[in-house]
Amino acid sequence: FAALTVRVQGSDVSGELGVPAEDWTQSSLEITGIEPWWPHSLGAQPLYDVEIVFHNDVTVLDRITTRTGFRSTELDTTGDADGNGANFALRINGVDVFVRGANWIPDDCFVTRVTPERYRERIQQAKDANIDLLRVWGGGLYETEDFYAACDELGVMVWQDFALACAAYPEEEPFASEFDAEVRDNGMRLSPHPSLVVWNGNNEIIWGHAAWDWASQPNGDRTWGEKYFYETFPAIVAELDPSRPYWPGSPSSGPKELDPNDPNYGCMHIWDVWNERDYTGYDDYSPRFVSEFGYQGPATWATWRRALDADDLRADSPVMLAHQKAAGGNGKLNKGIVGHLPVPGETAADFDDWLYLMQLQQARAVRHGIERWRSLRGRCHGSIVWQLNDCWPVVSWAALDLGTNAAGEPVARRKPLWYAIRDAYADHLLTIQTADGAPRLVVVNDARTDWTAGGLVELRRFTGEVVASARFEVLVPARSKADVAIGFDLPEGRSDLALVATANEAVRAVKLLVEDVEADLPVPAFTASVTATDTGAEASITAQTFLRSLAIFPDRVAEDAYADSLGVDLFPGETHSFQVTGNFDEGSLEALTAPEVVRFVTVEKRPAGVW
Repeated sequence: FAALTVRVQGSDVSGELGVPAEDWTQSSLEITGIEPWWPHSLGAQPLYDVEIVFHNDVTVLDRITTRTGFRSTELDTTGDADGNGANFALRINGVDVFVRGANWIPDDCFVTRVTPERYRERIQQAKDANIDLLRVWGGGLYETEDFYAACDELGVMVWQDFALACAAYPEEEPFASEFDAEVRDNGMRLSPHPSLVVWNGNNEIIWGHAAWDWASQPNGDRTWGEKYFYETFPAIVAELDPSRPYWPGSPSSGPKELDPNDPNYGCMHIWDVWNERDYTGYDDYSPRFVSEFGYQGPATWATWRRALDADDLRADSPVMLAHQKAAGGNGKLNKGIVGHLPVPGETAADFDDWLYLMQLQQARAVRHGIERWRSLRGRCHGSIVWQLNDCWPVVSWAALDLGTNAAGEPVARRKPLWYAIRDAYADHLLTIQTADGAPRLVVVNDARTDWTAGGLVELRRFTGEVVASARFEVLVPARSKADVAIGFDLPEGRSDLALVATANEAVRAVKLLVEDVEADLPVPAFTASVTATDTGAEASITAQTFLRSLAIFPDRVAEDAYADSLGVDLFPGETHSFQVTGNFDEGSLEALTAPEVVRFVTVEKRPAGVW
């Protein structure tokens, strides 16, 4: 005789079930009072202690204890009525989620240096940026229990790739048995974690086989992994973890006969924008789900200052180029910024401008993509930015860099992209989109309750003068969006004009009618004041002229300091107060208003500011 006894406890809830130990059995334990686990964007994360005891009538033979949550997860892939596409929506506890995600890579080149505290800090940084899902990229690894436990507790969903990426994998022995064992081991190990909501077969292998001309390569007729993704892996998931959906790959359209990167099906990767095109090329896509897209930008000043000698702080230094691993990366940065922002030089004298402008370009590009995908809510069901984190000091696609502090400890500093993601992923979003040459306001509500959005759309000169305005009020149900007509015509001669949309509970949207390099931006002037606070300082900037993409970089003063906001547009007379967290002595507070700390877009070589 042998049996399993299952016990569940937590929050005044308890239950016990005995199960005979047969070759295969399944039983249900019904307990009243269990609360569902939700991603933080939709609810709370109650967790319960589960103990499973394997015993006979004499002794305990084995025991497992774990902490878990209870929820349902599925992928809705219902076909379109016209037969020309299919839905791709993650559904948690019966509720469709617009995924606000980011890709996760190993957080250090030496992965054993990543501590439980570091995992939790990084996942909290993701949550603070309104990210509700991390995709564990297939080119990385299966993370430790600490990663998934932190996601459970903080309400961040996990899309878990099986660890195969960007290459052909033989289907013969010994590979077949190794992959079978690896997937079984990790499937069982990770299955108790409620944050894990999707198993994914691979990264870019199905796409690579279809689009990268593998068949014409030497030995191109060999096996490449197809059997794993369509037979082996889904069978193992169905056997060991049937509560979770499985998808063949990222990207994948599902059935193998479809183009794996078809925007009408499944999840897609959009990389031609970074590699070949202007970032406004995102407007050409109307995907169902974007599981990878991104744009590069350099790490923060404090990270470079620790990693490089002073003589190497220039974009084209050999050491800096060694920290740029994308093929032709700097060339793509230089090409992509043309027509949007001033093209900075690459000498040591240009380094401050290069750093700010390339970071700003990255933030704008990714935000443009996110706002595009969210404006398509109903057709598109999520985006996963490439990428959240980094593993060393580098020019990369990450929102958080990885440097060191004075003690040599790893520090993930917020790049301007982090702030852009946080604002673009906010529950309430105002975004000005263009269709057929005409702008429209899209009001997005991903909160848990309905939103009566009342506000104003204005056409304003850089002087602050209101040329035209229209009020709006629209009820946007939870997890939906509404289109709002601008309400007035746009005049000719647009180089000193901006559309400005405001509404309750949303970040203001400001869109120039021409690109910054074509705009009549005034010589910037402002006043500034700094006061000490319990957590650092408050730096208040009052605009005397229009200030475009106002930013403050306190790591130039105290390397571990950071601001609460970045990239703000101010019209004359408006004030923005940056709350800065960091350690400052009295002598360093005024440095928070120095020209290299306070930055904004200027279209010519003009004074950095007037105090």
